[in-house]
Amino acid sequence: MNKYQLAGYDNLERGFSRDIEIHSHNGEFFAIFQYEKFLLKAEPQPSEQAALATLILSLIHISEPTRPLYIS
Repeated sequence: MNKYQLAGYDNLERGFSRDIEIHSHNGEFFAIFQYEKFLLKAEPQPSEQAALATLILSLIHISEPTRPLYIS
C-alpha cells in the first residue's frame, strides 16, 4: 500500500490534509480517500497513477458546481 497526501477545502471552507491510500489487487490499483464520514473508493485501474487520477476526478465531479474543489 502506498500513500499520497491530498489537501484542500471542504464545503465549509475548512482546510484539510488527508492520506489517499493506493491498494493493489490482482494487478489492478484502487485509491481510497476518507474525510470525516465521507469515504470514496475509486474504480480499479491498470496503474497507480491512473487510480490516483480517477479518485481526484471523482472528487472534482462530486463537488458542488458553484463551489470549486481546491486541491493542492
